[in-house]
Amino acid sequence: MITNLELQNYKCFDSLDLTLKPLTLITGINGMGKSSVIQSLLLLRQSFDSRYLPQEKKVELRGRLTDAKSGDDLRYVQAKSYSTVIQLSIDNIDCAWDIKAEGKLSHVECTFSGDERVYMTSLFDENFQYIGAERLGPRTEYNVANQFKNNTRLGTGQTELTASYLYRCISESMTLPIIAMKHPKIDSDLISKNLSAWLGEIAYEGTEVSSNELTADKVEISYDFTKGKFSGKKLSPVSVGFGFSYVLPVILAALTAKPGSLLLIENPEAHLHPAAQSKIGKLLALAANNGVQIIVETHSDHLINGIRVAVRGDEIVGKIDSEKIVIYYFNSELEEDFDKRYKEMIRINNNGKLDNWPNGFFDEWENNLNKLVL
Repeated sequence: MITNLELQNYKCFDSLDLTLKPLTLITGINGMGKSSVIQSLLLLRQSFDSRYLPQEKKVELRGRLTDAKSGDDLRYVQAKSYSTVIQLSIDNIDCAWDIKAEGKLSHVECTFSGDERVYMTSLFDENFQYIGAERLGPRTEYNVANQFKNNTRLGTGQTELTASYLYRCISESMTLPIIAMKHPKIDSDLISKNLSAWLGEIAYEGTEVSSNELTADKVEISYDFTKGKFSGKKLSPVSVGFGFSYVLPVILAALTAKPGSLLLIENPEAHLHPAAQSKIGKLLALAANNGVQIIVETHSDHLINGIRVAVRGDEIVGKIDSEKIVIYYFNSELEEDFDKRYKEMIRINNNGKLDNWPNGFFDEWENNLNKLVL
């Protein structure tokens, strides 16, 4: 597990030091570097997959996981040197990558310090999964494989191989790596059965999802409904909307993660109703409570409130350990015409309450309400 991440002269940060937990939530106003935190890890993974790390002592700036454009764009705008540093503590290994962030090339030199056993940890092995904000939407058919580097079981950040991996889960009768992820209302440890159960819990009650082979290189996803006016009908993703397609890889990633896995997820709440946002937060908290490390960028107070409820105790996911969760709120203020960025750590108490509520942290509902009642 990554326990600490430090950045120096990286993008919008002159310096940043984050203590990470099994579930780390990053939120805040736009343009404050939330995505940059996740991109720093993607940069390392992308460079490793491309064989620039550790063999060639370089990092690949432009790829399918992240596109930093060039060394000049990677470097903090007011940096006094070309040195951009990413430092990690992961599985009791301390290491750092000192990147020469200079010029317009797509790959730049990098000096590594630490133990190369780091390249056998979850950030670099098959237990890594990234789900980006721009995921593949509803399609009538999906590719079985692609030719891109940086593939994980669900593909790149667009999760374009979700349907293919679901088909494999079904055809191979794959079971949950973590039995605690089993939905309490079904008596099965099959990933496919639990995927349907959690999808029904989160998106629409009575939903069953399946994947079928069309050709040697194409598969399809279909949804069956056991309740409502569509009961008994099989519908394509293009007939049920973006919410199903966007949340499906998030649920599948959580259910297929092994203990010690690392999941990076941007906006898991995208295209979901507030109640569904709350429930996806509970599912992610359950996975983190059982050995999976998850780093989430989110703009959803509903997702965070769902996690808070899970800490207090929930009938579906049980009671989540508050010590395994941390929230970071990113904001800024002007000092002599200079934009100074800062972060605030927020912890969840055992009763689900927050120990700190910074100004601007999901308070717009109250602000607008005060204006309406005056």
